[in-house]
Amino acid sequence: MKRTLTSIAAATLALGTMAAPVAFAGTSSMTWNKYSIGASSYKANPEGFAAMQSGTMTTFMPIYYVMQALKGMGYTVTWTGNALSIVTPSGVTPDFSNLQLGTGNVTIFVNGTPVKMVDTMVEGDPASGGKIKTSYMPIFYINQILQDAGVTPGWNGSGWTMTPATPATTQPTVSAITISGESLGTGSASSPAVSTGSPVTVSAKLTDAMGNPVVGVNLVLQLTQGSTAPTVTVNGATVAQNSGGSGFNFNVPTDSTGTATAQISVASGSTVSYKVKFNAPYTQNGVTVSSPSSYVQFVPNGNMALAPEGSSAAATSSAPSNVYNTSISGSSNQTTGLVPVVVTIPPINGVAQSNVQVQFTLNTWNGSNWTTSKPAGAFFANAQGLSISTSNTYTTYTNAQGQATVYVNDFSAETVQVKAQAQNDSYLSNSTAYSYVGWGQAGVASQTANVSASNVTAINAGTNNYNASVGTNVTITGQAQDAAGNAVPNASLLVTQPSGNGSYVSGTTSTGFPSTSSSLAVGTPVSSSYGEVVTADGSGNFTFTVTDSTPSNTDTYYIYPVNNGSVAGSSIGNATVTWQPGSTLTQIALAAGNTGSLGSYFSGTFNSNNPVPVSLTGVQAVANGSSPASVVFGGFNGYTELQGSNLNQTYNLSANNGATISSVDIQTASGYEAIPVNPTTSGTTFTGTTLSSLVSQSIAASNGVSALSIPVSGSGSTYTITVNGTQYTATSPEIQVDMTDTSVESDTLTIQSGSVKETVPVTFTANTPDRVGAFTPVSSTLNKGGTETITFTVEDDRGNPIGNQEVSLGTDGTAQGLWITQVNGVALAQTEATSGTSTATEPTPIPLGQGDITTTKGITGYGQVNIPGVVVWNNPGTITASNPDTINVWSNSNGQVTLTVASSPVTYYSGTTAPYTAASTPSASSTSASVYTTGNPLKTQNTSSYQVYIGNTSPFTPSKSVGSITW
Repeated sequence: MKRTLTSIAAATLALGTMAAPVAFAGTSSMTWNKYSIGASSYKANPEGFAAMQSGTMTTFMPIYYVMQALKGMGYTVTWTGNALSIVTPSGVTPDFSNLQLGTGNVTIFVNGTPVKMVDTMVEGDPASGGKIKTSYMPIFYINQILQDAGVTPGWNGSGWTMTPATPATTQPTVSAITISGESLGTGSASSPAVSTGSPVTVSAKLTDAMGNPVVGVNLVLQLTQGSTAPTVTVNGATVAQNSGGSGFNFNVPTDSTGTATAQISVASGSTVSYKVKFNAPYTQNGVTVSSPSSYVQFVPNGNMALAPEGSSAAATSSAPSNVYNTSISGSSNQTTGLVPVVVTIPPINGVAQSNVQVQFTLNTWNGSNWTTSKPAGAFFANAQGLSISTSNTYTTYTNAQGQATVYVNDFSAETVQVKAQAQNDSYLSNSTAYSYVGWGQAGVASQTANVSASNVTAINAGTNNYNASVGTNVTITGQAQDAAGNAVPNASLLVTQPSGNGSYVSGTTSTGFPSTSSSLAVGTPVSSSYGEVVTADGSGNFTFTVTDSTPSNTDTYYIYPVNNGSVAGSSIGNATVTWQPGSTLTQIALAAGNTGSLGSYFSGTFNSNNPVPVSLTGVQAVANGSSPASVVFGGFNGYTELQGSNLNQTYNLSANNGATISSVDIQTASGYEAIPVNPTTSGTTFTGTTLSSLVSQSIAASNGVSALSIPVSGSGSTYTITVNGTQYTATSPEIQVDMTDTSVESDTLTIQSGSVKETVPVTFTANTPDRVGAFTPVSSTLNKGGTETITFTVEDDRGNPIGNQEVSLGTDGTAQGLWITQVNGVALAQTEATSGTSTATEPTPIPLGQGDITTTKGITGYGQVNIPGVVVWNNPGTITASNPDTINVWSNSNGQVTLTVASSPVTYYSGTTAPYTAASTPSASSTSASVYTTGNPLKTQNTSSYQVYIGNTSPFTPSKSVGSITW
C-alpha cells in the first residue's frame, strides 16, 4: 500500500516538547510503506516512510518498534521525547570512536554517553488510523549506532534484521599463581614448591573481561590443607586473618598492574603443606572466580615432609582432622580420584637428596587403630590412574630435587592412611610421615567449605577457630560439598558438641547439646540425643546457631553427613568457639535486696531457657519506716555478669513521687559497707557483717536524693564504686540500693546505663494498725433518740493511714444508753426468726453500756453481730474496765472508719414472745463518754490490744483523748 502526505504541518507536531526538524523544511511529500523488523524472537511489521534528511533519502521507522526489537535482544531502552537511551547487555562493550555526534533535535545515549544527534518526525501511526502520534527516526543512523554497540543489522529495502552480539565473558579472571623463593619443586600437586624456612612469595594477576588489569581490588589468599597458621605479609606489613572461609584467608590488594603479591612464612622449625589459591570477589554460575591451585611446603633442613595434609604423627581416630577429600574414580574417567602423594627431603649442606629410597604403605582403620591391611579399593597408580602394584606397599626413589611421588586411586568410597618412610634415614630427624586420603561419591556430602562465623570477636590460629562473647549467639555457615568440591543441595547434616557444652539455638529456643562420643559411628541413628539436625539449601549452604554461657569454655562443633536418618560418614567439618566474657553492657539484672549475700545474687547459669532476671516485682517497704525497699543490681553482657576489667559503667538511678535513694551498700573484704546518700554528716559510712542493721543506720544518717550516679569499674577481683564523689573498694560488682518514702504510695526506681534501662515498681505500705487520728467531731451532743456520725482514720505507728484494715474498738460499759447502729454507712441488721419458721431482717445495734448489754443479753435472740468486712461483735454478757468489750470494725480504702451512734431509745430485735417483734430500749439518762487512743509518739508501737476506746477509763499508757460524746 502506498500513500502520499502533502501536509508538512504534521511533521512539525511533537510528543511533549520537541523542536521542529529543520532538515524537513523543504520536503513536500513522504512515501509510506510497510516494513518488517526482526530481532531474536521479536517480529513486527510497522509502517514507515522514506523522506529526505540532510539531502539524503532515508527510511524512517517508528521509535516504539525499534525499542521493542532492542529490548528483545537484552538491551535496556528508554525514550523521553527528546532522548533515546540505550544500555547494552553485560559483556557487550561498544566502540563509537568512528561516529560523529552531529546535530539534531534528539540525542541518542549509549551506556550514558551521548553518541549521536538526529532529527526525528512525529506522525500519526497508520495502525491507529493516524489518531496516535508516534515519533519516527531515520534508520540509517540507528544502523551505525547498533553496529558500534555490538548488533549486526541487516537492511534490504523492505526488511530490517538485527543479530545480537555474542557477549564476551562477563567476569574477570585470575591468572595462575607465580611462586618465588622456593628451594625446589614447581608448585604443582605432584611437585610442591618447597622452602626450607625462608618466606615464599606468591602472586596472581586479576584482569577484567577485556584483559585489562583490575586495580585496587582485594583478592583473598586462601591456604588450605595445613593445620598451622601461616604469617602473611603484604608490602612488608603483616596481614590479619579474615573471618570465615575454609583454611586460612587473607586480603591481598591488586597493584597498578592488577597483581596481588604476598609473602607466606611459618614459624621456625615448622613442617607444613598448603594448597594455595587466590579468590576474586566475583562468582560465575555460583562459583567463586579463582586462580588455579598451587602447592607450597615448608620443610626445615633435616626433616621429611609429606603432602597432602602430611603429619609426622599418626592419627588416633577413624576421622582425622587432616583428611584430603576427593571424588572416586569411575570407568569413564579413571583419574577423577587420582591423588599425588609427595615426599620431600630438602637438601643437606647444599646437596640435593636424590635417589633416597621411600616406601609408601596404604593402611586401613580396623576399629581401634590404623593397620597395614590392604584397603578395600585404594591402590597405588601411575599418572594415568592405572594400578602399579597389587600390594599395599610401593617403593620408589626421590628425584633430582629430593621429591618422591606416588599416585593413589580408588573406585570406591573410603578413607585410607598413606604412610611414607624414608630408608637409611639416620640424617633425618623424622623419617616417617602420614597422610589421609578420603574418597567419596559425587553428590554426597563429604566435606565442608567456606565455613565462617558471625557475631565473633576474634579469629584464632587454626582452621575455623573463633572467639566470641559468652552468652551471645554465634551463627556458623558453610557449604556442604562432595569429594570433588561440588555443592550438595539439600544435604542433611548433624551438628554435635561432644562435651555437652552450651546450646544450639532455633529462633528463641535454646537446646542444650548432649554429651556424645567424639567420633560417631557410621549408621548411628540421628536424633536430638546427639545434637541438632540441619538441612542445607538448594546451593548446599547450611547454617546453625550456637551459644554458651560458661566463660572460657572452648567448644568444638562437629558436622556429620546424614542419610536415611543415620550418620553416613565421619565428621566432614568442624568449627571451634572459645567463649570469653564481653565488656558491653546489654542487660541490668535485678533482685530484691537483703535476701542474700552481695556477690551471689547473680551467680547462677543463665541462658535462653534461664534468662537474666531483668524484671522485678513485689518490692515493698513500710512508708516512713526504718527498713527501706532494697534492690540489688548488676551489669550483664549477654548471659554473663560483667566482672573485672570488663566492667566500666556509670549507673544512673532515680526515684519518683518524692521517694528518695537513701543508702548504697557494697560488699568489702571484711564484710559490708552501707553508705548514706547525701549524709547528714559528711564521710559517714557503716561497716560490719550484718547488712540489714547497717542499712537501718545508714538510712537514719541520710538526707537522701531523688537521683544518683554511681560509677563502677573493675580490675582483677576488686571494684571501685563511687558514691557521693568518694571512691570505695568492693569485692563484688553487685550493688544494693535502698529507697525510702514518707507516703503510702507506689513509686518507681529507674536504673540506667547508656541505652540499657530497667525499672522496678516499689510499693510503700502502712504498718499494722496502731492508733486512730483525725477524729471528728471532737465533741458530740445527742438528744434522746438522736444520732451522730463520727469518723476517724486508722493509722500505723508512723502515722500512715491503713486502708481495708480490721481495727479493734474497746468499751468499758459506762456508755449506758449509747448504741452503734451503722458502721461505714451499713445499718446493723441481721436475719432473725419472727414467727415459727419465718424470718425477717431485724435491727441488731451494738450496745456500749453494761446495762444495755445485760438487757439485750437477757431479752434478745441475738448475742452477736457479724457482717463480713464491716463489723464483728460477740455479746460478752458482762463488761468492766478490767474486762472490756471488743468490737472489730474495718476501715475503707482510705483508712477511714465511720460510726453512727444513737442515744436511747433505740429499736432492736427482741424475741421473748411471739411474734418476736422489735422493741425499743429505755430512754437513757444524760451522761457522757470519752474516746481515747494511744498517746505514744510516732514510731513507737502501741502495746494495747485496742486502737480506739470509748468509756471513762483508758487502757493506753500514755493515753490521748481524741473526742467526747454526750447524750
